[in-house]
Amino acid sequence: MKIEFIHHQNLKRHVKFLCITLAIFILSALFFAPIPVLALDYNGRLNSYISNVKADIDGIVTSIKNLPSLSYENGKTTLAEIDTRLEKIQTDAARNVAEFQKLSDQAQHNYEYFLQLETLKQQAKEKRRLIMQSTVPQDLWSQIDLDSDKIFLRYELYQPEPVASYASDLRNLEKNINFAKARIREISQTDYEYVSQLEDMQGKAREQRRLIMQSTVSQDLWPQIDLDSDKIFQRYELYYPEPVASYARELRNLEKNINFVKARLKESSLNLSNGIVLANNISKLCDVLQKRINLATQKFGNVKDYASALNSFSDPDVLNEIGELDKMIADLTQTLSLSA
Repeated sequence: MKIEFIHHQNLKRHVKFLCITLAIFILSALFFAPIPVLALDYNGRLNSYISNVKADIDGIVTSIKNLPSLSYENGKTTLAEIDTRLEKIQTDAARNVAEFQKLSDQAQHNYEYFLQLETLKQQAKEKRRLIMQSTVPQDLWSQIDLDSDKIFLRYELYQPEPVASYASDLRNLEKNINFAKARIREISQTDYEYVSQLEDMQGKAREQRRLIMQSTVSQDLWPQIDLDSDKIFQRYELYYPEPVASYARELRNLEKNINFVKARLKESSLNLSNGIVLANNISKLCDVLQKRINLATQKFGNVKDYASALNSFSDPDVLNEIGELDKMIADLTQTLSLSA
């Protein structure tokens, strides 16, 4: 049988062609890859709407207060302008309700992925513990990082049962962990950064507990210590000398920050829900004001009735609506500023 060899020049052309094709494929994939829907952060989008709508509402309220001092013709013109602005605010409110609802659903999904991620991590840790207890001498257990040691994944191939099954389960759990992280990143880059920040702080907290344990606990008891959750170490800030007290102080600060980040992940959906309520209330106020405008417009032919219609803008129900809206805007603005 005759074997044909590829000429050196032909081989270079083939390689060059493959490289160009691969480059085009990669660039095309990057160019056409979908941009994450929530590359912006939820609170930023909500803040933008609140600041804009507050300015619009304040402007309309000021115009309404000035109506009684305007001439008859200027009053008619101003009423028409207010009506047009109210229609725009209502249209924007309806659009934002739909958008905030979508964002709220996505934020809730993200938080569910985060909770799922935390559960999967604990399950993976338990599988590593089972593998460790079945394969590693007890005096070496304290050296094993049950949160990240990748060596256990290989045991699926090289260890007998039940270790192989533990390793197989661990592999599947890690796949699911990576999937949950990818979904969080796809939905919101901000939330993904929170999760990464959280993992970093949890790792540092674990290291502080390890330092405290090594300084205060007999080595034969180390296997009984859960470096992820033992709260007893926080008290060492008060009852132990340095350096243990410093480790415990650092641990307390880390745990405070961990709880803060977890709360940030949870609060996005709640803030968006409040944004939906706000937009609906703004739409409701617009309805109230437009009814008053229609009434005033109908009274243009009678100066006395027209003046009475203008005074109706100061009725208690209108003022209460405006007051409640102002309070809601102020409260939500404060909440968002605390979240920043």
